Amino acid sequence: MSFIRKDWRYSAMQTKEAANGVPNGSVRVDPAVVRAELERILTSPQFRNSKRHSCFLRLVVEETLNGESGQLKERTVGARVFGLDPGYDTSANPVVRVSAGELRKRLLQYYNAPDHGGELRIDLPAGSYVPEFGLAPVEAEPVSAPASRGWRPRALYGAAAIGVMAMAVLGLWLKPWVSADAFEQFWAPVWDSPGPALLVVAARSQSDESGRPPAERMSINDAMALARLTPVLAARGKDFRILTQSATTLADLKQGSAIFIGAFSNELSMRLMREARFNFEVDPATNLPRVRDRQNPASSQWRLERAAGDAAFTDYAIVSRVRDPATGHLAVVAGGITARGTRAVGEFLSSAQGMAAISRQSAKEWHGKNVQIVLAIPVTAAAAGPPRVLTTYCW
Repeated sequence: MSFIRKDWRYSAMQTKEAANGVPNGSVRVDPAVVRAELERILTSPQFRNSKRHSCFLRLVVEETLNGESGQLKERTVGARVFGLDPGYDTSANPVVRVSAGELRKRLLQYYNAPDHGGELRIDLPAGSYVPEFGLAPVEAEPVSAPASRGWRPRALYGAAAIGVMAMAVLGLWLKPWVSADAFEQFWAPVWDSPGPALLVVAARSQSDESGRPPAERMSINDAMALARLTPVLAARGKDFRILTQSATTLADLKQGSAIFIGAFSNELSMRLMREARFNFEVDPATNLPRVRDRQNPASSQWRLERAAGDAAFTDYAIVSRVRDPATGHLAVVAGGITARGTRAVGEFLSSAQGMAAISRQSAKEWHGKNVQIVLAIPVTAAAAGPPRVLTTYCW
């Protein structure tokens, strides 16, 4: 006995007639069915919190169904989905290619779920921005093999081995044991917010005897946090600017979302978190810096206790994503009590795997709310981190 596997597919780039239900080979697909499947995909966990990828997929599907698949080029997608200038240099800005790769991964994750096995499929072939529509593979009734050929155990074992290898490769690529929920839930509102994002870092003035205006210098740890956070924005096509704290004005902050790097060194971070549940302060009883819980102000469990010259200690950090009442825009604060802690926070916020330490349930509760995450960071002479999530809070 053997199984015959039917995989009826057609390329939507072939003809407009095929997309409108005219037979293409052995397949006839109604545009209404394609659009219904599109809506199911866009409301799935893989897409509903990503406006960019949802717009990307909707554009290529609708243009294909409307017979305009020939217009689906990289520059066109960049202009219509990411708001780039139609003549932008695609070699210098790979945002469409990066997002297309992520889109393909999300589609694979969607169809890999057991409850989507019988649906019409929408796929985006590698190297193309024209989707393909097709029926999900189904297994036919078993067909008896000719008696004269008999069994072919080697062929069966070989096919089974190939199948196992393919599943292993797919599993390694998709990494289903790593939850991207917290990473996506945290950053999606920033990616989708209007206007360019502003990254604000602390900098100290360095005076000299030349009479020239003092230069501002950023700490190496803040610079490393900045270097980890900028790709989080760039990879999703989010425009951004970088300013030092002293050069940032209210007019700058009113242009869009902002990310503040540093805590005690960044006055704007301290101002923004002043009324939040978790904030930084110097403990009046011990004169030591700590993370203060406004709901339990007497607690000193998250206080920095470090002897002079001690290279190993525990730092504490706060990650906040809040709506700034002064500007109406989203603001993210990423800071540790020490600069080493701030650097570790940058690594945490730029890693989906690192943020997977936050439970899926907690991440789902963040939608449309302010969020704070308190972290403990082991610091040694050689390194800082990885952070340990102590608590999350949203309101």
